[in-house]
Amino acid sequence: MDNDSKDVIDALRSSSDEDVQSFLSEFDGFMNDFGVRGFTREPYYPRWHEAPELVVDQLKPLVSEEGRDLRESELETERRRREAEEEAENRIKSQRFGGLKWALVSTILGFARRYIAFREDQRFNLDKWITRNRALFLEIGRGLTSQGILTEPSRVFFLHKKELRSLIIGSPSKEAVFRLSALSEERYEEFLRYEDVTPPKFLIGSREYNDPLPTKDDDSILKGIPASQGTVTGRVRVLKSIEEIPLVRTGEVLVVPRTDPGWTPVFSKIEGLITETGGILSHGAVVSREYGIPAVTNIRNACQTMETGSIVTVNGSDGTIRIHAAEE
Repeated sequence: MDNDSKDVIDALRSSSDEDVQSFLSEFDGFMNDFGVRGFTREPYYPRWHEAPELVVDQLKPLVSEEGRDLRESELETERRRREAEEEAENRIKSQRFGGLKWALVSTILGFARRYIAFREDQRFNLDKWITRNRALFLEIGRGLTSQGILTEPSRVFFLHKKELRSLIIGSPSKEAVFRLSALSEERYEEFLRYEDVTPPKFLIGSREYNDPLPTKDDDSILKGIPASQGTVTGRVRVLKSIEEIPLVRTGEVLVVPRTDPGWTPVFSKIEGLITETGGILSHGAVVSREYGIPAVTNIRNACQTMETGSIVTVNGSDGTIRIHAAEE
């Protein structure tokens, strides 16, 4: 499990073992169907078919330890959904014109359930569109790299379309070419500096603003947005990038800046989620509710405030995080 995922794939490809070949057949079929996906929808980053090690990274925590019973979680979520729906129906019908109100609410609820599938189809089509655009721009980047304008093809993502157009179909001067080349490097370096930094919530001109940090008598209590109901106490695992997913252990509370679709497999192992950004409709919040995991979002500086190995209690019902003292 400690081996680099690229090395794992190379070792599997060189093996003649029947079970390994069977696995690779399934793996290749999966990549053929879903290789256009990635851990984010930013076209700078490679898609799964370009970097299959990203998928292996997600498989590692799933096979290293036994996670939660997903079928059991699904049944529990379904039970809670039915209870909530029955309670809502009873409350609404007890009101004046309750029957009409419930008829309207249940119709809207039905549409929401039906069209949520269309939303996922749209996301998958978006992944395909991003993959094609990435391939197109990388080809342009390779051409510019061969001309000595860019240092490598991926730098193409740090030029604006208008700037690229001037390089491709225009007749830029040597000074202009040099300026754009330097600009792509400057933007790339800036990107690396802020890649894993959570941006401010508000900008007014060049000034940055965030929600004020909550003031409490007990500084061991942090307040965020309740995103998935339930309470759990567990050991923290702070991750700042998806490449660190193999480090996650069963039963931990995951603390991250944010989550994207590529994080989803690890939800079968964690017991709670804390994110620095997002609300009740963010990716992490929605998936946490599907898995029945308590979650609190919008905990400012969570990755700096908490440390891997520390103990916290996540209350997804009121949005609070309690950081336990070391001796507790």
